Amino acid sequence: MSLEELQEEYLELVESAGLLNLADPHQDFNGLNAFLQYMDPGHCRYLLSDKFERCGLPVLPNDYVNFTNVVHSAMCEALSRAEECGLANFDAPVFLGLSPYSTFGAEVMRVNKGYLVLISPITLSFCLVYATLAISSMQALAQLPPDILEQPIIERFRAICSDPRAADSLSSLFSLRKMIEEFSTTGTLSDPVALVKSSGFGRLHPIYYERVQATYEHFITFLVLHEFAHIDLGHMGVNGTAGCSEHGNQVALEYRPAQEEEADDYALKALVGTDFVEELMPLLELLDAGKTSHKALDKLWAGHTAYGRYASALLLMKGFDLMDSCQVGDVDSGISFTDNCEINGSHPSGQHRFIRALMRIQDIISLPGECKVSAIPILDWSNFVVAAFGHDMKS
Repeated sequence: MSLEELQEEYLELVESAGLLNLADPHQDFNGLNAFLQYMDPGHCRYLLSDKFERCGLPVLPNDYVNFTNVVHSAMCEALSRAEECGLANFDAPVFLGLSPYSTFGAEVMRVNKGYLVLISPITLSFCLVYATLAISSMQALAQLPPDILEQPIIERFRAICSDPRAADSLSSLFSLRKMIEEFSTTGTLSDPVALVKSSGFGRLHPIYYERVQATYEHFITFLVLHEFAHIDLGHMGVNGTAGCSEHGNQVALEYRPAQEEEADDYALKALVGTDFVEELMPLLELLDAGKTSHKALDKLWAGHTAYGRYASALLLMKGFDLMDSCQVGDVDSGISFTDNCEINGSHPSGQHRFIRALMRIQDIISLPGECKVSAIPILDWSNFVVAAFGHDMKS
């Protein structure tokens, strides 16, 4: 498919779906933004809308209300991280745009002038809601130490902020379960704001809201970097189908799961970056000294470190695992090479990708001496999620 053909199909689909209205800068959202109810508007970058297709939109005054800024930001961030690690060795120009398709995922294809990476708008919406509920459900583990609340906070938050509460632990996990089950069944969410409210997210310390925003951005960057990997690692065939045919030729598909693992490794390495030692060692020293409420640790609690970026990738892969567990027919656990080939059976399971990435953290974030970063909190959270998915909500 040429770029011109893709653009023509994209415009037809967008127009038929009425999505062109999202580009109207004077559009009224007709309702409160639940995310902005909790977060100072000056620090909240994204919209959590009661209409699922609008979740993840940037909140920019006097600007277009669509995903263009998100896509541009993701492209810049992904390119910067790949270049920092010496991984951006593309043999042709790479473009990033919105997919015209209404399913979850990202993809890369060869076009006339290079490569085109596409990410669907529904993926952007899913990632923001999932990031919110995943971070909220981590209340079960009380990842932030209690004395972090000793720090001065804005007065308006003082009455609603609390440590992660046991009372919200189960409800937040069930909210996450409801989200995955509904999305897996219908491909959309009827009321994302209600899901977030039922999770207890609004009672959390404000630093969690910043962590949600950071996690959302890391999700998108990881998806883009994964597609970059297929280009950079030579997975794209001469016809742009990366070794698979429209008809799902099984011989051609046999080696693709290994390529997905390679692409995950590439994306993880690029997402973490090269400065993790200088970034993490001073923070680990503060933690060892028991200074858990030190201002410098805000960067760690908010997810703005190499560890936070790696943890975000793990959360995203756990999302793939959860969708797999619902045995969805056409929601694939990730990411494909092209827009027109059969991908069922060509990707490792979400569980495999999650566990493999979990076990590789010491390889990707290798610190000197006996210092290590631990993925155990993520594994513990994963176990809580699995338990919630297996629990009868009616009991």
